[in-house]
Amino acid sequence: MGTGCATLSRRIEEDSDVTTCKWKDGRIGVYHGTLGPGAKQLLVRIWGENGTAESSGSAEYSGLLLAAVEFFHTGRPPFDVAETLEIFEFMTAAQLSKERNGAEVSLAELRK
Repeated sequence: MGTGCATLSRRIEEDSDVTTCKWKDGRIGVYHGTLGPGAKQLLVRIWGENGTAESSGSAEYSGLLLAAVEFFHTGRPPFDVAETLEIFEFMTAAQLSKERNGAEVSLAELRK
């Protein structure tokens, strides 16, 4: 959903891992992972003003492979450095929220 995530909360329940994210512009994203043996993951489902979009469940990695090859040849990363740092902040905040029993964590808290 892009950069600008302000806060998130993550909780683990009996058979699921749920992360709820709030963006600065008011958007909300929810990741719901099914836990346990044999659990199948739907890759992406997006709800919005214009309806719902859903991935097919199959992974296509050719774009990722091409970006990696270009990076190795040029030395230019395929993503903005600030966006990459926000991804790490996002993952760190998710782990902190889990450790805090699902409490909401501000990504700004991690920048201090």
